[in-house]
Amino acid sequence: MKGTPTNPQVKEIIINRVKAGEDLNQIALEFKLYPNTIRKWLAAGGVSGTSDTGRNHRSNALLLAKAQREKQELLAIIGELMVANKELSKKK
Repeated sequence: MKGTPTNPQVKEIIINRVKAGEDLNQIALEFKLYPNTIRKWLAAGGVSGTSDTGRNHRSNALLLAKAQREKQELLAIIGELMVANKELSKKK
């Protein structure tokens, strides 16, 4: 049995957020959806008959977005460590 159809505008927002690198599972929880539902939307890409090349480009885009997000998180951690190190140096 299928659930209630998702509003197309909400579906587009969800897809764009995942493509931007946000965690698919967190988005699924937020919108009370199964993660596989979102994965199916991404695989479909809004175009029937997508090629493997199209899927690879989407996969690469998702990986790139995730890597960029992780880079920002790491830069923030490095910044915090630099500040803490500077404070420790002042105390000596």
